[in-house]
Amino acid sequence: MNFFNNIFGRKVEKKLGLMLLGPGSRSHLADRRRTATKLEELCYDPIIMEDYCTNPAAKGGIDNLFIEICDHKNPYLFVAFMHRGADLRGVEDEISFLRV
Repeated sequence: MNFFNNIFGRKVEKKLGLMLLGPGSRSHLADRRRTATKLEELCYDPIIMEDYCTNPAAKGGIDNLFIEICDHKNPYLFVAFMHRGADLRGVEDEISFLRV
């Protein structure tokens, strides 16, 4: 039984969304994009906020953009990339926006 086609005995009708959070610098963003490519090969739907909208201010700020993406894409899992020496305040803020 293929795990990606059948999870807990239920057929998966669509790819599971994985929100990839992390610092926005070019090198860190490149790491997330490489990971996203691999996840797509494994039948996941990776979501990278920077690829969804390049101008968060136009959406009313990063918090509104994050909530809009979550409402629209409905991620199944959030993965935070923590890089040594990187400014992680944005990642912390994004995690704090999650609604239960």
